[in-house]
Order: sequence, then C-alpha cells, then structure tokens
Amino acid sequence: MKTIFTNGCFDILHLGHVELLKFCSTLGDKVIVGLNSDASVTSLKGTSRPINNQYSRKNMLLSLKYVDDVIIFDKSTPHNLIKQLSPDIIVKGGDYKKESVVGNDIAEVVIFDMIKGYSTSKIILDAKNSKLVDKSKFDIKFVPKGWGFEKWIVNTGEYCGKLLYFVKDKRCSWHYHELKDEVFYVQSGKILVKYSEEDDLLNAKELILNPGDNFHVYRGLRHQMIALQDTELFEFSTQHFDSDSYRIKKGD
Repeated sequence: MKTIFTNGCFDILHLGHVELLKFCSTLGDKVIVGLNSDASVTSLKGTSRPINNQYSRKNMLLSLKYVDDVIIFDKSTPHNLIKQLSPDIIVKGGDYKKESVVGNDIAEVVIFDMIKGYSTSKIILDAKNSKLVDKSKFDIKFVPKGWGFEKWIVNTGEYCGKLLYFVKDKRCSWHYHELKDEVFYVQSGKILVKYSEEDDLLNAKELILNPGDNFHVYRGLRHQMIALQDTELFEFSTQHFDSDSYRIKKGD
C-alpha cells in the first residue's frame, strides 16, 4: 500500500485545498493529512488565527472522500510526524522547491501547483474589504483568563459567539447574567457545571459535560464551570456586556 502525506493548517477549507487532496489521492492508496494544531497555527499566523479550531478542521477534512486519516501535530513543522509515518510520497502545494520541503530526507516529494486565487488569507481579506460585510465581525478578540482564555468570534446586537478554553482543574467564577441568554457546547475535554437559581454554591446542582453535550444558561441562572480535563467549548448567546456579569464568588 502506497501512503501519501500532505500537511497544512486548512483553516477555511476552499477549492484549492480540495484539489490538492484530490491530487494526493491519485498518487497512492492512502492519504494522510498532518494538521497544524490551534497553538501551531497561532504561532505561524498570529493571534487572530485559526478561525476554525483543530477539531472542526479535522472533521471537515475527514468528510472528504480523498482523505483517509488526519493527524494533529503541535510543532511548527511535521518532520517528526513524517519520520514516524514514513510515507512513500510527500505532496506540497504552492511555489516550493523539493529540497526545501520538510521531510525531503525521508520520502519522495511531489509539488502540486495550487489553483491561483484561493487561500484562507485571501478569503479573510476579501471578507474584511467587502462593503456588504461589517468588518468588525472579523476582528477576533483574544481575552486571557485565570482559567484559560476566550476568543471572541463575534459580538453584535443580535448574538455573540466565543471559543472558550479551560485548563484542567481551573474554574470560572460563580456568576449570572440578567440580560444574556447562552448555550455552551463542548468540543473536547470534560467539564463540570454547577448551577442554581440561588446564590448558595454549596447546594448547587451538578452536571458533567462531555464532547457533544450542551448546556443552556438562561437569564439569572447562577453557574460555574470547573474543567475536569483541558476543555474546549463554544458559547452561543445574545449580546455580551461586561457590565452584565454579576460575580458572587471569584474563580481562578
């Protein structure tokens, strides 16, 4: 069985990506994609990236018939992963010379001429420059927290969307909102939610959320989240106002 390897961020999947992966599938029997982790993408592209988290990007790639496996890696290059997999061919898209491609000392390198006009950076730039789009919606806000961090994807008069990352054993404050109605969706990890309509934290109800689970926090519901594992979750809500957060007990 001939194994083909390619790698990248694949942040916003576009036609150029699909054609690259389609080309890979014509060269062998199995196509493996090395996918830059969120931390790796941020180090390469800046704090506003990635747009899509590593698990969403992985699932989108796996939905393509040209891809057999996706492996997330944290390093700036996939050299260790390539060494471990020992593929027959490495495919790299773009204006590269074979001798400059990572892994050229391990496997044969094939260069794929990417379709001009397609790139994640161009898609983001075109969206920002469009007169039909509110540019502020694409300015992702990074907010460090004692329990991890938030990435504010959008916050308008209609809705708010955030990506939250909790570090294991860390907790947010015991708090509530009078205006905001929100739903949390767990993308990865495991987190304990404590909730009550009263201020008393000791008598609060508890619920453990796993990947794929969601929890609705309606207006006035006291709640606190404690990470049982490193946890990534999405928050979908009405508009967020900092002045609408009423903290009863501090978190980390």
